[in-house]
This record gives sequence, structure tokens and C-alpha cells, in this order.
Amino acid sequence: MSEKLKQDVLSLASCFQRAFGIFCVAADISSRSIWNDAPFCKYCGCARCDYVSAHLALSAEALQNGSAAYPCPIGLSFLIAPFHSAAEQLVLIAGPFLEENSSGAFASGHLNTRLQERIERLPRLSPERAEAIGAILALSAQGLIVHPAARGTAQNGRSDIVYKIKEYISLNYRHKFTLDDIARHVFLSRSYLSGIFKAETGKTLSYYINEVRIEKSKALLCETLLSLLDIALLCGFEDQSYFSKVFKAIEGVAPKDYRAQSFRLGWPES
Repeated sequence: MSEKLKQDVLSLASCFQRAFGIFCVAADISSRSIWNDAPFCKYCGCARCDYVSAHLALSAEALQNGSAAYPCPIGLSFLIAPFHSAAEQLVLIAGPFLEENSSGAFASGHLNTRLQERIERLPRLSPERAEAIGAILALSAQGLIVHPAARGTAQNGRSDIVYKIKEYISLNYRHKFTLDDIARHVFLSRSYLSGIFKAETGKTLSYYINEVRIEKSKALLCETLLSLLDIALLCGFEDQSYFSKVFKAIEGVAPKDYRAQSFRLGWPES
């Protein structure tokens, strides 16, 4: 771990905190350490929560589940964003904040009056705003400028992640899966995963998935007598209509016209 990288990460956490008014800390899950103070958590006083151990464990679990957020032991919300490092599992953790129109464990009356008063002064975020701030945190982490000596390794790491994503799609394109499923497979949050893939390939993940499925469907159109519905289902589409829409958007022609243009087996026009 270079000192330059660590200072860049801490600077990013500080800028995020000033911009959004939400505490932001940097943590190394691998070495089980938090690099800067978590002001609210450090002085929370909840006997049920060792804030360092709790947040390292919860953030690691969130990453494994492909989540960009988690609740702390007393029910407050936190956002999380990983960023690449060759040897360490590094994350930014932003929070706590209150979700609008929700009641966490803190509302149960088990916490002391002073802590409840501190909680009431925390930012209240709608789900939409929390998601937007989480995306900004993830993009900020993704765009972190690392020390030149580490840049090549970071690039290789991102390429490895993209390779694993493409491999997963290639093996599962026939089945229904979500971006969250892919995120869990590579142990990253959905927003961070999408950002890496777009930066490396220039394509969104959703577009690439459709591209793979359409490429597979082209072989079936040219080499089999299967109906368009059967081909759609075999390539992971839920119905023929959506398959035809996506096919035309990518190839510029309808599947039936593509089959006619690529005539091989002499099937009838109808």
C-alpha cells in the first residue's frame, strides 16, 4: 500500500463529506482497519456495537451480496463503494443517515436520550437521493487516481473483472439473471460493477448482455428451422416481441428478414 494512494483515498473521503454533509471513512477490510475517524460512530455509545468490527464485517457482507448499502447494528443506513487495489480490499463507507419514512432499531426506545437526539440531527434521505449519492460515491471511488506505480496493476485488475463478467454472461445468457446476480458473482456492488464495465468496454452491461444474446440467436436463425419464439427463449429473452425489438435495434433488421437474407437451409418464407 503506497502512502500516496492512502492520502488520495482520504482526500476523496474528506471531499465527499464536505460536499454532501455525510461522514465518509476509508477502510481496509483485508487488514481490518479504518483509516480515519468515523465521528458519529466513534462517539455513538451503543454498547451493542464495536464500530470498527461491525462496519468492517457489514461492509464485507454487503460487497459479497452485491449491495451498495447496509444498516448498522442500531438501524442507521450507510453507503459503501469499493475501489481497486492489487492486494487490499479497500472501501469507502458513507453515513450514517436516516431513510425517509422508515423506522430503524433506534425508534424502539432502547437507546439513551442523548443518542436519540444525535440521531434526529442526521441527514434524512429519500431512497432516490440515497441511490444518487451512492452512485456518486461509487463513481468517485472508481475514478480515483492511483500512484503511477500501481496504475498498471489497477488496469489489469479491472480487466480481470470485465473478463469474469463476460465469462458469466457467456455461460448464463440462456437463463434469466440480473445485474445484481453478476455483482454477487464478482463480489462487487452493482453500481461499481456497471461503472467498471462501461469504462473498460464503452458499453453498458445491459447492452452487452443483449448483444451476446442476439449474436447467439443469429446462428440459430441461420442454421436451424426453429421458430422465432423458440429462438428467443433459447437465447434468454422472455418473449418473441422483445427479442424482435432488441434484434432490430442491434442488427438494423428484423429477425425474420435477417433469416431470409442469410438463407441456408431452404426453409419457406412464411
